[in-house]
Amino acid sequence: MSTDNVIFVFRQDRHSASGCYRRTLEATVDVTTSRTRDLDQHSDGELLTLAEVADFLRVPVNTLRYWRQIGRGPRFFKMGRHLVTSAADLRTWVQSQKDGASPVA
Repeated sequence: MSTDNVIFVFRQDRHSASGCYRRTLEATVDVTTSRTRDLDQHSDGELLTLAEVADFLRVPVNTLRYWRQIGRGPRFFKMGRHLVTSAADLRTWVQSQKDGASPVA
């Protein structure tokens, strides 16, 4: 796991009847890359849960459910009562999204 420190700085100038002052808020946040965000760690046949895929894609679980409903997201199937996908299917879907995406200027 890798850990990076990110510092957010928020500055706000305020004007009031008593004069102008500057308020500065600063916060340090540890950003840890979770195990599921590294798709290369998973073998092709390994099954990933809906929550693990949502964590990897950094989207809410309900977004994945909606994408599944409209046929837009990665391919999931039911294993008992749980929705799962294989790491290979997720890799294929991510690559198709990269291939079909227009470059951002």
